[in-house]
Amino acid sequence: MVKGRGSASSVSAVMLLAFGILSFRVAAWVIYRSELAYITNDGYVIARIFQMLVVVLLMVSMRNRIPSKRVFIGGMVLATVATVVASAVVIFGSNGVLPPSWGMAACGLHGAASAFFFLGWGVCACIEPPSRSALSISLAFVLYGLVTLFLSFVPLGFVEGVALLSPLLCCALIVIALKGRLEKIPCGRASLRRDLDTPSRMLLGVMLACCVICAVVDVMVPESSDPSLYSFNAFWPVLYAVIFGVFFVWFVLMKKKEPDALWPMFTFVLSVGLFGFSSFFFIDTFVAGQFMRASADCIIVFSWVVVACVVYRKKLQPIFYFGLSIIIYSNTAPFPKAAFDALFPQVDFGAGSLVAIALAFVMAVALVGCTVFLSAVRKPSALPKSSQPPKAECSSLEWMKESYGLTLREIEVVDLLTRGYTMPQTGERLFISHDTVRSHVKSIYKKLGVHSKGELIDIVAQGGVR
Repeated sequence: MVKGRGSASSVSAVMLLAFGILSFRVAAWVIYRSELAYITNDGYVIARIFQMLVVVLLMVSMRNRIPSKRVFIGGMVLATVATVVASAVVIFGSNGVLPPSWGMAACGLHGAASAFFFLGWGVCACIEPPSRSALSISLAFVLYGLVTLFLSFVPLGFVEGVALLSPLLCCALIVIALKGRLEKIPCGRASLRRDLDTPSRMLLGVMLACCVICAVVDVMVPESSDPSLYSFNAFWPVLYAVIFGVFFVWFVLMKKKEPDALWPMFTFVLSVGLFGFSSFFFIDTFVAGQFMRASADCIIVFSWVVVACVVYRKKLQPIFYFGLSIIIYSNTAPFPKAAFDALFPQVDFGAGSLVAIALAFVMAVALVGCTVFLSAVRKPSALPKSSQPPKAECSSLEWMKESYGLTLREIEVVDLLTRGYTMPQTGERLFISHDTVRSHVKSIYKKLGVHSKGELIDIVAQGGVR
């Protein structure tokens, strides 16, 4: 009975997060990518600039603290009102009731308000276990592909209603999702050098490389190059469904807890899009460009899943790190195209040009090579060169004691830390002070040559099965 209740609770949490992210994504899609109002690239850039400025402001102001319940609800309500007002202005502007300048101002307001929802749902994803957040995020994007398909064939009046109601739904769901959980969110001061271990840096490095490629893709096939590019992308549902299917098999059927081993899937999807563009542009340049854009759009799923996993696993401050991912990925898209057009107005770098085709092929080859290399390389370890493999009858901790010269007390500290105990809890369990535990940890790190708890866990795992 208890197990059934736990399963129902997990399913409800997955669905709540999925529909919340869906409502946020749809609220942006109906304004910038549907046929409701053909927002120019200038309006899109303005929205992204204001979004980035608000994200940076929130990151700085909330770097070492979490907003109170009153401030949080007030911010969400304010963002909802601003989004609804901006959407109404865009609707009236598209009908000719208001001048175009009002539409540009509305884009800025809409972008600034979306930063609150973006960070809010990012925090919701970061406080869920990685398996649950990955399923929710991928399911949200599957539903996003299906909903945008449906909205592409309904009357504009219906789309206008969605533009006005989706922010209200988004606000209600995010308040429900974070109800009673704000106090439990980690609020320590964020520090990239201190917080991230080697595996986390590798994951974030791969994500950054994919984001750079996506920025180049946006220059080659910009959304504003053709009005039909604002509408539904037919490749979205297929690619998003494949990603969700892989996550479902990995987490639900195979009972895995972490998505770290799945990162090659995202580089594979992006490389297939690049190869597809360079191979099929002779047949249909537009379809090849759409396929490449759809594969690049999948990287936002990678961004959400990786950041949520790293933040949850390392107990990091979610607002800072998720905000950083927004700046890296979501706000890089419109700027490279605008900068390229301003610096090189005469250069033909659009879809179908030989330069774009060759660049897509080269990036695909480089991405595949990078994926194979990183998959083959073992995680860096601090094992001494003279160390011998542990004997079968010895536990990993006994082997570490012999190999590194750890004392019995240090072995006890390692055992508790690698089982999830914090330093204060370790002190309580061993009946020693917090300062003594810290002294032991410093000695352990020095002897093993590591700098973080994650690297310590890696060495224990390599030493044998506990």
